[in-house]
Amino acid sequence: MSKQHKRGGIAKAVVAAASMCGLVAAMAVEMSPTAEAQLQLPPLPPLPQSPQLPPAPKLPPAPKLPPPPSPPKVPENLRVDLTPPGPIKGERPVQNGTYVIKSDNTRLLGHVKMSLVQQATPKGPKPALRIDADKAILTNLSVQFPTPGAGSGGGIWQRTGPGQITTLTGNFHIVVSSLNVTPRVAGLPLIPLPIDANMAPKELQEAAKKIGLGTPDALSEHLEMTNGTMQTYFVKADELKLPKGTQIGM
Repeated sequence: MSKQHKRGGIAKAVVAAASMCGLVAAMAVEMSPTAEAQLQLPPLPPLPQSPQLPPAPKLPPAPKLPPPPSPPKVPENLRVDLTPPGPIKGERPVQNGTYVIKSDNTRLLGHVKMSLVQQATPKGPKPALRIDADKAILTNLSVQFPTPGAGSGGGIWQRTGPGQITTLTGNFHIVVSSLNVTPRVAGLPLIPLPIDANMAPKELQEAAKKIGLGTPDALSEHLEMTNGTMQTYFVKADELKLPKGTQIGM
């Protein structure tokens, strides 16, 4: 073989190798990440639309309730008579001093009246407040009965329990040296009101009006006493109705 023929064969081989390298490079370029990023994916099919729900039915408007009746007002010129209506039948002499009666809520119904009296005690007559009514309703009654030698604030407590109702019906009388209550008119509480038998008669009259003692029944039925504490000489009624299973020796 001549040298010229050999050179021609070598040149063809070089050209073929160069062509193969160019094809490989071109494929590398086509498969590069840049080329892949330029590929456009087909768009996603649209999501089906949710069905149209019918509108919620409209509720009828709430009926308009009539406004609650306004609580009766105690006339400014109302004068409470502090004169006792008469002696208490069957009243027993007081053997000791006062004892404590408490209640969460007290309602007095029918011919409610407060009087300023002189109560006979072992230490002589003392000024006292007498409260009369046809009926007394007490919630969560607590009574601290005095015991000999117990001293002030001593004694045995007897209780009915929270929410329990005690009713005293017929010729209800209670005589106290003082009481501290929070009046409530038609469900609206007022400020605490201390009442003492040593207060001036005019002050007692104003205090009695605030808790319905001595006011007409149409007014007193809307008045009640909450968180009451009474320093009591004695209490009496024709009938005492206590919660079942409760015993309080009044």
